Amino acid sequence: MTKLREFNKFDWIAYSGAEDTPGKPPMIREEKAWVGVCDINGVGVSCDDDTDDLGVSEWFLAIPEHKYGLSKFILESLPEFVDRNLLDELGFV
Repeated sequence: MTKLREFNKFDWIAYSGAEDTPGKPPMIREEKAWVGVCDINGVGVSCDDDTDDLGVSEWFLAIPEHKYGLSKFILESLPEFVDRNLLDELGFV
């Protein structure tokens, strides 16, 4: 599985909306063409996207009932390359 890491002070600047819960810190995964973040609310992915005016698209998958382990598992399980089609197929919005 791919390595996740806890947030550092710079991650908090970029992803200030992540929720820090005792014993369940937000985690981040950095790949060549995308960055993913998970917390108790779900998984967020920012990926390179040539079809978007800004060159990047933002996707989110809400995880009901604060299933932190499921959020981490999903972020760890994403392949090294993701695009808008894959994220849409997986239920990200």
